[in-house]
Amino acid sequence: MRTFVSIFALLCLLYSCSEDEVISNKIISNADWIQKGTRFCSNSKELLAFGSVNIKQLLNKGIYNSELGQSGLLPLGMIDDYKEALFTELPFYYTVHAGSALTMLPRISILARHKNRELLIKTIKKDLTINKSITKGDLEVLFFDDFTIGIGLDNAVFMLHDRISELKKIKLIQNSFKSIDIENKDNTVTEILSASKDITLTFNAGNIQDLGIKILNQSEGATTSFDSKVALHLSFENGKIKIQNKNYLSNEVLSWNLFENDSKALISELGAGSPVAAFLANINISELERLKNNYFEDGISNTLQNSNIDQMLLGLIPNELSVIEALISKDGLNSYFDGNIAIGAYSSDRIHTEYSAFLGIGSSLSAIINQEIKPFMGLLASTNITDSTFSLYTSELNGPQNKTAPLILPRGAETLGNSPLSCFVDFDRFPLKDLFMAEALPIIELLSMATINASMTNSELTLFMNDSQTNSLTQICNSIPSLLIRLAFL
Repeated sequence: MRTFVSIFALLCLLYSCSEDEVISNKIISNADWIQKGTRFCSNSKELLAFGSVNIKQLLNKGIYNSELGQSGLLPLGMIDDYKEALFTELPFYYTVHAGSALTMLPRISILARHKNRELLIKTIKKDLTINKSITKGDLEVLFFDDFTIGIGLDNAVFMLHDRISELKKIKLIQNSFKSIDIENKDNTVTEILSASKDITLTFNAGNIQDLGIKILNQSEGATTSFDSKVALHLSFENGKIKIQNKNYLSNEVLSWNLFENDSKALISELGAGSPVAAFLANINISELERLKNNYFEDGISNTLQNSNIDQMLLGLIPNELSVIEALISKDGLNSYFDGNIAIGAYSSDRIHTEYSAFLGIGSSLSAIINQEIKPFMGLLASTNITDSTFSLYTSELNGPQNKTAPLILPRGAETLGNSPLSCFVDFDRFPLKDLFMAEALPIIELLSMATINASMTNSELTLFMNDSQTNSLTQICNSIPSLLIRLAFL
C-alpha cells in the first residue's frame, strides 16, 4: 500500500512539474508578445481595422471591483475558468478583414495566448457544442456554426466569419498562425500596440477608402488609396475616461494643412458669463479651397454625378448642392467664410439655454446676411455684422465680453483653445434631460465635464466623472444592476 501511495504521489509530482513546465514555456515577455501581435495585425493588405483588448484590466475594473460583479448577474465561474486557461495578463489582438466579395460580412480574428491546450478545449466544451474538430500537425481546429477556433501549442485564434468553406476556414486559421512567427516588422503597428491602454481600435484608412469606392462604384477595379492609419486608445482611469487618437498619415495627407495651430484667439469671441458648453474651430479655408480644386476640379456634385455610383445613392445628393458649389466657386470659399467659429451655450437654471455665436465671414456672405437675414435680427438680444465678422447673442446677459461682463470658463475647461478644434461640455449645468433617453441618464449623471481637443495628427476626448477617486469603468458598472432593475419594471 505504501509503495502504491508513493508511486501515486510521484506521478502527481511529475505531472505537476510537467504542467508547470508547459505553462512556463508559454510565458512570453510583453515586448515579444507585442511583436507577435504586430505580425498578426499586419498580415493582410485587406485589413479594415485591428487593435487590442486588455482583458485583465477590464475584468478588474468592470467586474471584480464593481457591484456588477457582485450582483450575480454575470457567470463569474465561467470567466474564472477561461482565466485559468488563457493568459489574460497579455492583450488579446484582433483584426477586422473584408475581402473582395462585397456581399459578405467582415471577418474578425482574435489572437490569444493559452496556458494549456487540453484545458482550453475542456473549458470550451463546458459552454459550447463543437460541430467538428480536425488536427492539422500541431494545430487543433474546432468548428462551430458561425466561428472557428484554432488552437496551437502556445496560441489560439478565434475567427468569426460569414459563409466560407471548411477548407477556407482551415487555410485562414493556418495563415494566422504562420503570420505570428514570420519575421515581419511594421514599426507603425508596433507603436500603436505598444501605446494601448484598455482598448485600442485602429482603422486602415486606405483600405476603408478602397472598400468604400468599390461599394459606391459597384466595381472591383483597383483604386489608389492613402496609406494612413487612425488609432484610438480608450482607457478607463480613476475619475475619468480618455479616448486618445493618433493619426499616422501618408506624406500626401500630411501635406494638407487643414487647420491653424490653435483656436485660443477665438475664446474672446464667446459671449460673456460662464458657458455650459463651447466649441471653437480655426480652419485653413485656403487649404480647403486648394484641395477642392485638386481633387474635385469639376465640383463635388458633378464628380459624384459622373462617377459609377449607384443611382439610389445619387438620389440622396440634394439638387441644391450643385447650385451652392457654383455660387461659392465663382468668388471662392474665402469670400464666404474665413474658417473661424466660436459658439457658446449658457444655462442659469439647467432648463433653458441661451447661445452666442461668432463666424468669420467674407464680403459675399456679409452681403447675403445683410440682405436676407438682417430683417430677422430684431428677434435676438444683439447682433453685429461687418464685412469680416458675424456675431449674435440670444441673451443680453451673455452678450459681448467687456470689463464689466467678462467670460468665466468653468473649472475643467482650461484646455479650451489648445487645438484648432476645441470643445467642452459641463454636464453638471447643461440641460440634458431632453437630449438623452431616460434610460441613459443614470450613466450621464456620473459625468461632470467633457473636453475635446483635436488637430490633423492627434486628438483627445476626456470625460471627467463626479467621483474623481473611483475608476470610471467601475462607476459605470456599479450603476448597471440598479439600471437593469429599473428597466425591468418599466
